Parts: sequence; structure tokens; C-alpha cells
Amino acid sequence: MFYLVYGPQQAKIRTRENKIIKDVLGERSEFNFIRFDATATPIGEITDECDFLPLGCDKKIVSITNCYFFTKPLKTLRNEKDQDWDKFLEYLDRPSEGTDIIFSLVTNKLDEKNDIYQLLLKKGENEFKKIEQTDLTRDGFIDYAIHLFNDRLNASITSEAARELVARSGNDLDMLFNNAVKLSAYTDHVTYADVCLLVTRPLEENSFLIFNNLLKGKNGDALSVYRDLKVTNTEPVTIISLLAGQFRTLNEVSYLVREKKSDDEIARELSINPVRAKILRDNARNISPKRINEILDDLYNLDVQIKSGLVDRYYAFELFLVNFKAY
Repeated sequence: MFYLVYGPQQAKIRTRENKIIKDVLGERSEFNFIRFDATATPIGEITDECDFLPLGCDKKIVSITNCYFFTKPLKTLRNEKDQDWDKFLEYLDRPSEGTDIIFSLVTNKLDEKNDIYQLLLKKGENEFKKIEQTDLTRDGFIDYAIHLFNDRLNASITSEAARELVARSGNDLDMLFNNAVKLSAYTDHVTYADVCLLVTRPLEENSFLIFNNLLKGKNGDALSVYRDLKVTNTEPVTIISLLAGQFRTLNEVSYLVREKKSDDEIARELSINPVRAKILRDNARNISPKRINEILDDLYNLDVQIKSGLVDRYYAFELFLVNFKAY
């Protein structure tokens, strides 16, 4: 049996792979399971392992990760040195009955004209299963976090804490999993306070907090968020770049508001979260396009001064935050 598991999130791919392994093997061992990275191991060596009969068991699984060959034409692959694609294709045509293969790849889209994919597709559903692991919605991430603690980490997490964990993990399953493991090692009942204590916000989220606080006149709160970032050695020029991006987006929102666009229309137009679109719309009503452009000029000049060594980067950026005026 051949399985092809793909999608945008590595953690979700690995979860599905583990389910297949459990369903087929029950318990994995060094005799019935082996994993290869297609970018690090010659395809001929992988083919040989697939062809070997399982030792001491009826069935074995060969897992092949980073299967880039599903996204390239065969004629391009044949240009790779020391890669025996003909041998691989021959095996796929007449595979060993004792071996199942799981192909996995982080990608949003396969090359459906690819020769290897087409060969597998012709085998039909009894021999080949294509499994697309689509991205999760925000609610899906929260459900995943709750089940992760309950089912795999022998712990629990409150709904409020799960929402905050997802927000601080940036909707990234790998980061979410790593943060969950860290939290479960700290306590077996995770609360909102635990997440705030142990999981840092993504840099972009922090830059949006600074941006939002500045526009509300909460310069002290913006400075406090920055000083938390300073502890993690985040450079001021990095935050300046992110802030400039926030103000450029605000400029676009300001224009769309004048065009009578709704929050949902703004979110679709700019590919941003609808909640963020609403916040930006509210901010755009209280600041003029002229002032936004002045702030962008100030950020540009500050960036040049810091990179030229004309000012102390920490002092100059803190001074910008303290003296900032939106109106």
C-alpha cells in the first residue's frame, strides 16, 4: 500500500503518519519501521530498503519524508547525479507485498502531471491513498490544542488558555506542539496565567501591540512591550521594520474606509484577519493619511540613523516611543 500525505503543516502531516503506522503495525519497532529523508538519502538506497523483506514480522513501513520529487517533472529529476529514478519507478510498478510506503511532503499543491504521481494514481484506491492535510481554522487549532493535552500529554488546558496558546503560537502547529510540551512539563492543568508566563507572543503580534498602543496614546504600554522584547535580544531595527509595515497597512485601510468598504471586504482585500481589519478601521478613523505618511518618514529616518551608527539604537527607539503622537 502507498500513502501520500501532504499539506502546509509538518505537525499535522506527522500526526496523520503516526495514525497510519498505528493502524497498520500497531506498535512500531526497528524491525518493522524505517524513515528516510528524500533530500538526504539517494533514491536507489531507499528503493533497496523497500525491496527487502521484513525480518521477523509480516509487514513493515518505509516512511519517506520531504518527497520533493512529487513537485518536479521526471525529466528534471533525471538530471540529478547518482539518482536511480528508473529503479525507483520499476519498484513502484511492482512493489514488495510486505512493505507499505508513506510519502510525505510539506506543500500546498502537488504537480499532478508528475510521472511518479501519475503512476501511483493508476493503481487505484486499493493500492494508493492520497491524503491532503488542509490547514486548520482558528477554532480547529483550539480544538487541536485541547485534544493534544488530553490525549497525548496527560494534562488538561482551559479553553481560555488554549485560545491564548494558539494566538501566541502564531497558528503554527509545530510551534504549538513545542509550546504545549513545555507547558505540560510545568503543570498538568494549564491555565491562562501559565500560558502568559511561559509562552512568548510572536514578534509580529508584539509589534502590533506596540502599534495599537501608540495609536491609542498608551505610549507607556508600548514601551513596556518593547522592553519585554529587549530582554529577548530583539533588535530595534527589526521592530521598526514591522511597525512600518503596520502603518503601511493602516494607510491602505484608511483608503478602503474612504471607499466605503466593510470590515470583511477590507480583510479579503488585504489578506488580513477580520478582527485585525476592524481594529485597523477604528484606528484609521482617528488618524489622517498625512500623519500616517509623516510617521512612515520618521520610521525611515530612524532606521537610517541607527544603521549608520549616528544614534544609540536602544535609546533612539525608546525616545521615538515616548514622544510618539498619533494626531
